[in-house]
Amino acid sequence: MFSRVATSTAAAVLFFMAAWQSSIAQATYEGFDYDPTISLSGRDGGTGWNSPWFTGDPFPMGPWYTRADGLSFLGMAATGRSVSPYSDGDCGAARGVQVGGTGLTTYFSWLVRVPAAGDQHVETGFLANAAAFAIGLIQESGGDMAFVLGSDPDLAYEIVPSGGAQTYLITGSLYVDPMSAGHVTASLWADPFAPLSVLNLDISGDWSGGIEAIWLGSAGSSGYVLDEIYLGAEPRNPVVPEASSVLALLSMLGMGGVGLLRRHGTMRPR
Repeated sequence: MFSRVATSTAAAVLFFMAAWQSSIAQATYEGFDYDPTISLSGRDGGTGWNSPWFTGDPFPMGPWYTRADGLSFLGMAATGRSVSPYSDGDCGAARGVQVGGTGLTTYFSWLVRVPAAGDQHVETGFLANAAAFAIGLIQESGGDMAFVLGSDPDLAYEIVPSGGAQTYLITGSLYVDPMSAGHVTASLWADPFAPLSVLNLDISGDWSGGIEAIWLGSAGSSGYVLDEIYLGAEPRNPVVPEASSVLALLSMLGMGGVGLLRRHGTMRPR
């Protein structure tokens, strides 16, 4: 069941994608630049965190392990390495952070590579003051893939075409209103021109203190890979090309860049 950890723990986990150095200096960032093939538990690299990664209670499940390779999106290389679940069973890890709060918007993003289709799921979760939600992907054998936001029973989801083994960019934001309720938007990208899916959901619970921890969760496959976790007060989506750069490139290639840009708007995730 999606986000079982979200409904039974009070730690929150948030991922925000900005691997590029100009953004990392002022944000919470994890590029997993650790020795490969070691447990993520106890690692304390990156910037802006309140604790090392940990497993165990309330995550009595298999750990995540570091990998020698990092993910990239549309040919733009990531820094550091990446992480994967230790086994095909339930695996989880969490880390403390403090960001956001009443009247503030926190932006987040990360990269995820999914294995070939199978009965499996991967999620990134966010917790604060006993409130929780997760964003993830659920796959079924021989079927399409579901992009899911929330925690049982409050969920938003959309079925999207499965691209097989592929790297996706997930971006989004959490706004905490004056009544301490959370409002989340999440987008799934396979290319920078238009998202495969955009979800919106009101999240119950008290988010006045902001996000206090994040977690990684998976079940059904050790083939998932996560990388480039970022969160901060400003959106950072450097993998999405500026319209002027794309126009110049398409013009050189003789592909009718102006028409393409008009069809896809600004081409920047929101």
